[in-house]
Amino acid sequence: MRVAGGIPALLERLTARDTEILAELAICRYLRVDQVRRLYFPDASLDRVGQRMRHLAARGLVRNARYAVDGLRRYSYWHLTTLGLTLSQEFVPEDIPYHTEADIRLRPHFLPHCADTAEVRVQLLLLFNAGAMGDHLYLCGPHARLEVEAQGGQVRRAAADALVSVKMPWPGVSWTYWIEVDEGTMTRGAMSRKAARIHRLLQLHDRHPDPARSWLQGRYLTLVIVCAQERRRQWLGDAFRAAGFTGHDHPRVWTLASAADAVQAIAASVREGERRYTEQQAHRTNGLQSCEQGNAV
Repeated sequence: MRVAGGIPALLERLTARDTEILAELAICRYLRVDQVRRLYFPDASLDRVGQRMRHLAARGLVRNARYAVDGLRRYSYWHLTTLGLTLSQEFVPEDIPYHTEADIRLRPHFLPHCADTAEVRVQLLLLFNAGAMGDHLYLCGPHARLEVEAQGGQVRRAAADALVSVKMPWPGVSWTYWIEVDEGTMTRGAMSRKAARIHRLLQLHDRHPDPARSWLQGRYLTLVIVCAQERRRQWLGDAFRAAGFTGHDHPRVWTLASAADAVQAIAASVREGERRYTEQQAHRTNGLQSCEQGNAV
């Protein structure tokens, strides 16, 4: 699609909110209208948000795909076009993991999983905007894939649905949360094998760390499973714990019912870590003062 005046002219016609929507789509790949509304149009109706998205579609920047999750509720999933991706490179701070519309497209039955993973990002941003979550690194898509070369040159690979990393007050320490959004489609055997593969990969990474991912350390990593089905959550937790996600200087595992629950747990965990650090510093200061007073006597 040719644009009169080129990219600069198109940028001039967009509002600041339009560019924020395009930037978020460049990171999340797909967003439902309700997700766009909660992030950028909290006081508007879904119809109003849909109207704005259709306006962006008329300019060739976005398209939508529709999919019925349960045969009754039909959702519209919005994604960037190649033109939208090209434009996003002007204002997205992160490297864009996708370069063409073909890179973004998914088979229809994968759309709910992609949007459910994006919900983690949406909830993080909502908490951040409310002042309940600090700065964090969020990676998804190709940026959330991990490769480690094992002994003998064999390459081990695993991909998180998303990675969330938060720099903690302790020098050189980041707490990282490996997100797995489960839609109930994998068999127990397949999930057990996946759990073992992720654990082996993290062990290899601890032995041969990637300098570019210094924040990815097994002892500071929590695997977060998001699954709506209670019984399935229980056996998923059991499967990952059996694979070695046991805590005690090893990765630990959480099982939670929704993206909102997962993000609330992450935020609470970070706040607790910051509180512990403050207490440690206070104890250290008090201990030094006591020693100084004792020496003075």
